[in-house]
Amino acid sequence: MEVLAAIGLNETVFVQIGVFLVAYLVSSKLVFGPYYKAFAAREEMTLGSEEITTRLEKEVEELQAQFDTRAREINTKIHAVFEKARTEAGAEQSQTLAAARKEAEKMVSDARQQVESEKSKVRGELNKSTKNLSDDVVSRLIGQGQSL
Repeated sequence: MEVLAAIGLNETVFVQIGVFLVAYLVSSKLVFGPYYKAFAAREEMTLGSEEITTRLEKEVEELQAQFDTRAREINTKIHAVFEKARTEAGAEQSQTLAAARKEAEKMVSDARQQVESEKSKVRGELNKSTKNLSDDVVSRLIGQGQSL
């Protein structure tokens, strides 16, 4: 004990060590134990969350790739449908224009035939009228010549 007294320690050191051990045991059961359990659970959840996050990021990348592939396929199909519709519309337009031209040509041809028919008819009437008129003029001229 003299050594302990020489460094400034007395018998109360044993009491203090005892109080410390009791306080440590109580604190470890009531404070440190639950804190450590909560800390371990939080760390486990964090690591689990990181794993889940990594897995979800991979799933998102895979789904994005699938979406891009499907979007390209759908875009290609839509483009094909539009091209088909445009081709069909072009063919229908060509048919409609051809039918309209044919009908217009027929109408023009019919109109020309009618004009030619009318022209021939009028010529015939003019020839008759001309002959009658010339006969009438001649008869009047002859008639006037005899009157003089």
